[in-house]
Amino acid sequence: MKMKKQINKNYLWSKLFVDFLHQCGVKEVCISPGSRNTPLIISFSENTKIKKHVLVDERSSGFFALGLAKASGNPVAIVTTSGTAVAELYPAIIEAYFQKVPLIICTADRPHYLRNSGANQTINQENIYKNHIRFFADLGLPEIKLNNFLILKKTLEKAFHIIHSEYIGPIHFNLPFEKPFEPSNFTDSIDVRVLNKINFEFSKPLSFPQQIISRTSTKVFKIISGAKRILILSGENFDKEEKLFLSKIAAHLSSPIIAGILSSVRLQNKSNIIRNAASFLRSSQIKNLIEPDLIIQFGYAPTSNNILDFFANSSAKKIAVNIFNEKYDPSLTTNVSLKTSAKEFYSQIKIKTAPRKDDVYLKLLKNIDAQAEIMKKNFIKLHSTLFEWKVYSSLLSNILPSSNLMLSNSLPVRDFDFITSIKKNINVFSNRGASGIDGIISTTAGIFQATNKRTFLAIGDLAFYYDINSLWLLKRYKIPLTIILINNNGGGIFELLPIANENVEFQKYFKTPVNINFKKLVEAFDGNYYSVSSSSEFNEIFKKISGSKNFSVIEVKVNSIKSKNSRIEFWKLLEKNIQV
Repeated sequence: MKMKKQINKNYLWSKLFVDFLHQCGVKEVCISPGSRNTPLIISFSENTKIKKHVLVDERSSGFFALGLAKASGNPVAIVTTSGTAVAELYPAIIEAYFQKVPLIICTADRPHYLRNSGANQTINQENIYKNHIRFFADLGLPEIKLNNFLILKKTLEKAFHIIHSEYIGPIHFNLPFEKPFEPSNFTDSIDVRVLNKINFEFSKPLSFPQQIISRTSTKVFKIISGAKRILILSGENFDKEEKLFLSKIAAHLSSPIIAGILSSVRLQNKSNIIRNAASFLRSSQIKNLIEPDLIIQFGYAPTSNNILDFFANSSAKKIAVNIFNEKYDPSLTTNVSLKTSAKEFYSQIKIKTAPRKDDVYLKLLKNIDAQAEIMKKNFIKLHSTLFEWKVYSSLLSNILPSSNLMLSNSLPVRDFDFITSIKKNINVFSNRGASGIDGIISTTAGIFQATNKRTFLAIGDLAFYYDINSLWLLKRYKIPLTIILINNNGGGIFELLPIANENVEFQKYFKTPVNINFKKLVEAFDGNYYSVSSSSEFNEIFKKISGSKNFSVIEVKVNSIKSKNSRIEFWKLLEKNIQV
């Protein structure tokens, strides 16, 4: 006689799905409440090995998950109900796609037959993120058949195989469900032997192949050996080992490294790192003087437009090195792209090329960099106006090693690229995949939650305004961020663009001042609010809040016109006085 067990098929399907996600490395999930995603919510809630974060706002949830995954390196799941909730995740998914961050998107859905029928909260979710996703599968309505469960498992294996061994990034599972959703509302009976067989198949241990790293061709080593002046360019890096091996490559080739603020080598105490290129490459004279024969680029494209322009206009041969075999080169002038890691690249060049003793080119750039550094420090120290560079210099002086520093897009990340010369072991983050100003606070909160390290955020007033919902998140989870809010009342970056000189209503259409009382906003969510008007005041407040258990906002009001003029003053000073 066959033994039967009463079950809810949605719950069984979801439970096996969730348990399998954990086998594939998912340790955390961000859940936004809803009805259609009830089977998923219950299944995640019952899995004691997965940490749960409940966030009301789906857009904030997506960026919080992004921060968790960026900082931990582990895939993070996101769960939403159907309808527009699904669309709210798209900005975070776009960022994850370009930054190769593994997000596991789990969207509940109405049955397909309800599309275009006028059914409530029903949209076409079929591959809705198709332009910015590594894998999509609609898992179909649950059916209590062994073959359906085997297909489910095979689909999940395929998806995780892709992000483990081929293309890291977000993947999307769409899960339609028919009512009822609750485990106690039975929908079917299943043969116990079949159920045991299903559980056995889903419990089998998994293994994923490592990413294939290609060996570098002989042609590349001939290019390297034939170049007299080799310049290494380091943007945001793909792997943690890159920091160690980039320095070894540079030492072997006796080459300078122009390291952007998001490069893992920028803050290292190494003598061949060039930190002021974003400033001195404004000079045509210097650009001509330091023209290389070969540029080897590791990681993403640099943040600085001055470095990007130098790269684009250089006649040097250009080699891109990254594990994805992709050209991060907006100028489209890269000659060779290598699918390899910095570690593997170093292991080959030290065998196939002789170590270089000629360091004339390295000394040339170090000399220019040292002059620029002295001028920059003196300018910031003696400048009477409290503008962004002065504030950020104070922050960098006070920040402790091992802290996290998140840089918002627009001006903050560019300003830090100009001024940062400290040699401290801090972890620098930014959402530079698509460079939007949305979700910045939520991302930073995720970074803190993943690391439990003191975490700082430099952000402008518009980006802060974009993510006000996230203040609830900081309050709910008692996340003690320290937020440096630069309030230039609108889009200050537009002051630096040619449009500022055009005969248009600049304030109305571009600067767009928002005139927000941030003090009331911060205090509404039980945050600590401070306003400062001098460097000494900033330093005093910074030390005061170091042990706070709530989030803190230090607002610095700056005049965007004066800030613009201060930058121009420095760049002119640098170009006029640097000795080449």
